[in-house]
Amino acid sequence: MPLVNKLFPAFYNGISEQADELVLDTQCRDMVNCIPSIITGVNRRNGTTFVEDFNEVSIASNVFHTYDRGEGNEQYVFVKSSSPTNPLRIFDKDGIEKTVNYINVTEANNYLGTVGNLKALTLQDRTFIVSSDKTVGQTTVTADDNDYQKVAYYWLKRSSNDSNNPYNYAVYLDGSTTYQASGDDSQTVATTLAGLINGDADYTATSLGSVIEIRKTDNSDFTFSFWDSWGTQASIGFKGIARKLTDLPAEMPFDDVYIKITGDDSNEFNNYYVKWTGDNWTEWKDPTSTRGTLNNMPLRVDRLANGEFEVDTLQWETPNVGDTDTNPDPSFYNSTITDIFFYKNRLGFASGDNVVLSETGGYYNFYIATVLNVLDDDPIDVAIASTTASKIYHVKPFQRGLYIFTADSQFELISEGALSPASVSIVNVSSYSMDVNVEPIVSGTSLYFISKTSDSRSQLREYLKDEDSLVSKGFDTTLNVPNLLPSIDKLLLSSTLGYVIAYSETVKDTLYIFKVESTGTERVQSAWIKFNFSFDIENIYIFDNSLYLYTEEGSTTNILKLDILPLDSTKSDIIDSVGSTVSFESYVKLPRFMPKLLEIKSPVDNVQLKNLKIKGIGSFIVDVKRIGYNVTSTKTYDSGSLRDMGATILARSDDVEITVKNNGNNNFRIESLSLSGSYRQSSREVR
Repeated sequence: MPLVNKLFPAFYNGISEQADELVLDTQCRDMVNCIPSIITGVNRRNGTTFVEDFNEVSIASNVFHTYDRGEGNEQYVFVKSSSPTNPLRIFDKDGIEKTVNYINVTEANNYLGTVGNLKALTLQDRTFIVSSDKTVGQTTVTADDNDYQKVAYYWLKRSSNDSNNPYNYAVYLDGSTTYQASGDDSQTVATTLAGLINGDADYTATSLGSVIEIRKTDNSDFTFSFWDSWGTQASIGFKGIARKLTDLPAEMPFDDVYIKITGDDSNEFNNYYVKWTGDNWTEWKDPTSTRGTLNNMPLRVDRLANGEFEVDTLQWETPNVGDTDTNPDPSFYNSTITDIFFYKNRLGFASGDNVVLSETGGYYNFYIATVLNVLDDDPIDVAIASTTASKIYHVKPFQRGLYIFTADSQFELISEGALSPASVSIVNVSSYSMDVNVEPIVSGTSLYFISKTSDSRSQLREYLKDEDSLVSKGFDTTLNVPNLLPSIDKLLLSSTLGYVIAYSETVKDTLYIFKVESTGTERVQSAWIKFNFSFDIENIYIFDNSLYLYTEEGSTTNILKLDILPLDSTKSDIIDSVGSTVSFESYVKLPRFMPKLLEIKSPVDNVQLKNLKIKGIGSFIVDVKRIGYNVTSTKTYDSGSLRDMGATILARSDDVEITVKNNGNNNFRIESLSLSGSYRQSSREVR
């Protein structure tokens, strides 16, 4: 029987549950409490250190937002409180509570709903908090003029200036009453006509310059028409409506005059409103409108210069032009907001099947500035066009695009040229089911989200966009570990380290970590590993290169810190304020050795293993379990620096499980492992 040797490099591609024939040499059967590196090999994780404790247990379950201010050591954690006088608590990453001031604590308390329906977005030192428990409403204001169409204006815009050929001017009220005057000076005629109209107790007329204002004395409505002897070209009248702006006096002598400009059959513009402001005609809103500011809208939380925080409602812009047809309310009005985001200098909300973005640079305005033109910086309100239910749960800026997630599909908001209402649309880019309760996360060129399997397990999909083909794909990163993840409830990201951390509320003592490394466009590491603890984790967040774990012990909540890098020499978990320590076990379970016959791996039962050699530094325990006999033999190597340490195996490859571990307080580093044995030859071409 020929002798065979197999060198396994450090298992930097982590765990694989695949069949023996498919497992890569860089993968293992299990890896717990270890960090695999393509440079340093496999090392034990660091132990936890104690940070802070709270004499209460409600904090961990009520954390809903964290952010890093990006200046010095300022990272903050937002906690929903049940206190009506302090509904929002803010801590720094080390658990020190910050002072929160409320402009109106009642409004803030009423808006903050259930913690599971709170989302937040931080822009510089302002955080917006959205509650999807709240239906967006709108205040009402007093209309500018409900009776503007009950006032007529007659403008004698041209005089004959010839006493021998005066112009005749006539006004007809309610279809039967005629008032007529003539003269060569329009202002004089206007004064005469106003006097004639005032002679009728049913009407009131006022002339200023060459313009007459006519009202019904009882403020009721009436009909109005006009005529002049110069082919009705020397005067013009309007009562709430005009065809075009040039039909109005360039200098209107009356204040607060409102006119609706309707155009004629040759015009294709929308109706719009104007107001005489004393200096010019200005585009205006419908004078009868009572639309005020949007309410039940996101709160603001500002980090103040003194390090304290201030909570208040925001003053959102009101519609200043048009009416509900030409300048409608945003689609989240009378609905709830399910997500908040920031994209290309616009604040955005998701609501129902709509994505709504504010005016460019005007984060508090969701109404257009003019109905006469579509401006590039106008707000954007666009819906998903789909034959199926398309409620939007999450929106993420990614790869210079805006990606939109429903329960069963992914969409992208695209635009031809500059992002504007005229160029934008939403297109379907893929159809993967997702767990809408888990927030997707973005890491450079990758976007990660959770899908559920039929047996309530989770899959982590890595979403990539091919910029050349413009094709988007959601790769299943758990394809080789389909049974690894339980139902996942939260994803966290350390983009600098290349860690995606998955947390499950059903398996609270374990974190599932996807570790990736790339060189340019080539992925050189794609590893699943596990961190296991002797305690339950109630919540988790990440700042810099450290995990912050919330645990509960009795009536106390503890914050523990786990530094991912740099690695230190202490390998035990400190779990409380008195410094109690718990040792943890780190281990790697080796794959089965299958030599290759040409390009095909041979059966595992053809290999008789003899020895295992470990190249590395530190202390190791090697467990060799004979499956058939259900017997485990153990050998310990305890030295600061040992090379080529060996363990005797003497078993068939298919009848043994080999585990390299350490459950002490010291580190180990595995650089490589080699197995030697004999191969029952069925071909001469073994390699």
